[in-house]
Amino acid sequence: ASWWKFGCPHRRSGCASCVVPASYRHYRDCVPQPRKIPLGVPVSTDPQGASRTSTTVLAMVAAGVGVVEAATIIALAVANRSVNHGLASIDSEDIIVPITFGIVGALLASRQPRNVTGWLFLFTGIVSGIQGVTDQYARLAYLNHPGAPGGIWALWLDSWVITLVFPVGALALLLLHFPNGRLPSRRWRPVRAASVFLSLL
Repeated sequence: ASWWKFGCPHRRSGCASCVVPASYRHYRDCVPQPRKIPLGVPVSTDPQGASRTSTTVLAMVAAGVGVVEAATIIALAVANRSVNHGLASIDSEDIIVPITFGIVGALLASRQPRNVTGWLFLFTGIVSGIQGVTDQYARLAYLNHPGAPGGIWALWLDSWVITLVFPVGALALLLLHFPNGRLPSRRWRPVRAASVFLSLL
């Protein structure tokens, strides 16, 4: 028997380790054998599939958070109907953005987890929802039901949380990385760094 008959990994006819004699025992010692796994131990046959599944679950949970935030804003707006004067005071964009950005972000992040735009969509939707919830709760605590607990914290959070998105936060990063998740060129890196820095001030 020759080297090719037993599938020598060196693929050389003059290989001193695998040429004649080429027996099954020699082939077993030459070619690496699969690792034996004890019975009862789960084996992951597709690690990339498992990672994609966890990424999809995370994206869907983030989108669900946006939907819950929108529902909470609606409930608080109904409770504040005596102090809210029309749709302008309800800030309907605080209801629309968490849902729409959450759905778009979940679709992008679940299909292309390495594309940062999907995660930026999700982040923008969640932060916008937080701003809407804190805004409506602050109105509830100070105008509708004075003395409700946590009103000062809701007002404090409402005063700055939107800066994580607008004008130089996640929204600017989304515009910079749209649509493929990459900057147009390396020259935009200082703009990205400045955007992150200014949003954290």
